[in-house]
Amino acid sequence: MKTRNLITMLSIFAVFAISVTMFGYDQYFQSTNGNKTHLSSLLDGNSLCFDSKESVKSCYLLDELRIHGCSTPILEHLAQYSNLLDAEYHEMFYIEWPSLPNNISEKDYDACIEFLNNVRLPLIQEDKIDTKSEPESPATPTAFADGIVEIVNPEHEPLKYKTTIPVIDETYLSKNIQQWSDTDRHELDSGYQKYGDDFYTELGRLLIKNEMQYQMNNLGIVNANDDFEVFSGGMLTSLPPHIGFSAVVYATDGNYYRLQGGTFANQVSYYRTTQLQFPDTAENLPMESLLDKPQLVTILPEDGNKARQEPSTLVIHADDGTVEFFNNTPDVIRIQDSGSGRIGEEDTLAWIGPTVLPFQSATMTFDISGLIEWDARKAPNLENPLWWQTHAGGDIIVLSDDIDGFSRDDRARIAQKMLHNSDIPIVSSGAGNAEKVLKINLDPAIVAMVPDAEEYYLKRAHQLIPFDVEIVIDGR
Repeated sequence: MKTRNLITMLSIFAVFAISVTMFGYDQYFQSTNGNKTHLSSLLDGNSLCFDSKESVKSCYLLDELRIHGCSTPILEHLAQYSNLLDAEYHEMFYIEWPSLPNNISEKDYDACIEFLNNVRLPLIQEDKIDTKSEPESPATPTAFADGIVEIVNPEHEPLKYKTTIPVIDETYLSKNIQQWSDTDRHELDSGYQKYGDDFYTELGRLLIKNEMQYQMNNLGIVNANDDFEVFSGGMLTSLPPHIGFSAVVYATDGNYYRLQGGTFANQVSYYRTTQLQFPDTAENLPMESLLDKPQLVTILPEDGNKARQEPSTLVIHADDGTVEFFNNTPDVIRIQDSGSGRIGEEDTLAWIGPTVLPFQSATMTFDISGLIEWDARKAPNLENPLWWQTHAGGDIIVLSDDIDGFSRDDRARIAQKMLHNSDIPIVSSGAGNAEKVLKINLDPAIVAMVPDAEEYYLKRAHQLIPFDVEIVIDGR
């Protein structure tokens, strides 16, 4: 009996020590008795969902939970012997600590507890908000503290999609999010045959809206309105098509948030969340504020559809026109005028810059104002002995104090490059037109939600361009 009591006490002490280390706040542990809860009674289809009193719902597919160590045996163990999955979870975690079954890894078990606890805490903390008195200025989500205005989804990669986790109750053609997520390609093709091009657009609108709400829940963004509208954008005309979408919500913290994502068939890819900023357009900006620092261009290795240069556009001043090119690839790279890479045709190029060895840097000075279009080309090899092969490319805008000499056409083209590198939500633009003006199309989601958006962004565009240029903005 003494041995048994000693083992029990040591077990409880070990659990307490581990948990204090993991979670770092007050908790208590106790042994529980009575009827045990089983995992099957907690599942919503193939998902585990948690609710708060404010009707915030956070759901996780079992497949997603496995990534965080939460295998089905571990979830079953937690359901039976802890309060972590209980509807009335109150931040203080307790567990009856029998020996772990042989099919449970202690490392995965600890990781799962930490993940689920982090999931539950934001919902609990929201329940604790005193609804009797509204704060004068609701707090900005923590993710956007310290001056952060854009959060790129770390899981996003071009043309990489996933199944969205259901958090909204809306439907399309009488099917909800989960049902569409479970639909096979044959049924999707039948829907396209019956409803035409609108089928994938409207299905995508529903699925990406769900993903946008899921991302807002995770970031702590609360929509001040009852609903939000999702706008379709660019499309790659494959079958099924790749479709881009955007939305803008006005949140309870007084900020506008732009949400961007895309769909392919019945899967989604969330790009980024941006807290829109509205600088004072009456301010005269000094030339220095328009220049990029550091004056560095990095050539990146090939990685799927990702960019191979950073940045794509660099703005400098002719008085300090030295640019560093860093070759972050295993290949020898030549920097040159945008044009032919064929050996023997060098005289067709306006200039040829430095040859940069792998993982080395070289500099070049641009002291004539204008738009410089450059290529980064890989050295000839046995397969291509006569060519410097295309690898990357971009633009360098060289400003000067005397820029009145720019032609009308050059002004439009330079302004186009500069504004695409700005905070203006441009979805398309054109500068090579007969009128020689810059035509800009804004994200329609912003035009629909932000009062006087077209007027504001026209003023902002002129503020960011240090020379006269005619700009036409269309929000359609």
